[in-house]
Amino acid sequence: MKKSILILVAALPVFALADVELYGNIRSGVSVSQVKTDTQRYTRTSVDDFGSYIGFKGSHPIGGGNNVIWQFEQDTPVGKSGSLREYFREKKKNSVLRTRN
Repeated sequence: MKKSILILVAALPVFALADVELYGNIRSGVSVSQVKTDTQRYTRTSVDDFGSYIGFKGSHPIGGGNNVIWQFEQDTPVGKSGSLREYFREKKKNSVLRTRN
């Protein structure tokens, strides 16, 4: 147990040297719809999401001219009534791990 904690603490500075990039795109808009009947008119206005997302990607040298490359992207809804925490619980995580020279 103590050896594994010591190894973990020794490895922390290595992870701190990794190159990490934060990126994303907010795509939202206001939608207005109207319905008119013989006697009444109904108007609905809402903020809708059109594919917003956030992502993290990075690389870390592992020696011999090789790098570990990773990327994580997640849809992030804009204008929904639920919380992001609930939304993330429903979505499956998508991650990629590759190496290259």
